Amino acid sequence: MQKDVGNPSFPASVLFTDGASFSLEEVLKTHNAHVCAYYNPHGTRNHAVQHCLAVNVCPGIINDCLLRSYLLPPQMDSRIYLIFLETVLPVFLHAAPAHIRQDMWFQNDGAQAYSKIIMHDYLNQEFAA
Repeated sequence: MQKDVGNPSFPASVLFTDGASFSLEEVLKTHNAHVCAYYNPHGTRNHAVQHCLAVNVCPGIINDCLLRSYLLPPQMDSRIYLIFLETVLPVFLHAAPAHIRQDMWFQNDGAQAYSKIIMHDYLNQEFAA
């Protein structure tokens, strides 16, 4: 790894991933929603949602190639993440050129679902040089 880190183009060989979650509760933040009673004496505003909706998105970037985003279940665990690594990630990586895939490093964000021993074993098996 030391020889790779000393290479100025090393960051281009790292597959950077991150996750982002969105929900209706986060969209409907009402602390900035003001109703002027003088102009609208019967004004109302939404303060809660009836239906639970959440989206967990995982995009990836390697070199100058943006891999398409993938919608993950709102509640991730190690089993679901392993399925993602085994079945979805290989399909996404075909968007990156072969010479980049051959020498790439995989960066995990360290979330609890990703830090199980089974994840480390799988990633070491698939991506170890």
